Amino acid sequence: GILADSIAKGSPADEAGIKEGDIIYELDKVHIENMGDYESFLESRKPKDRVKALIYRVTRNEGKKIEIEIEIGDSRGIK
Repeated sequence: GILADSIAKGSPADEAGIKEGDIIYELDKVHIENMGDYESFLESRKPKDRVKALIYRVTRNEGKKIEIEIEIGDSRGIK
């Protein structure tokens, strides 16, 4: 997966509910192992497409898997 190491307030990632420290490991059933996988996935989609993301979030020494629906942004970022 890829680590969300910095999320700007009000950014597309923030609006999707992604938090600093989250690990994005799957987008629409496509396994994301590294930034190359992530970028290839985004290039294969159009802005405004909605996708399901599986993320792993660690809170207070406990990890949990979370599924969220997100929208691909106009600049190929996640909105």
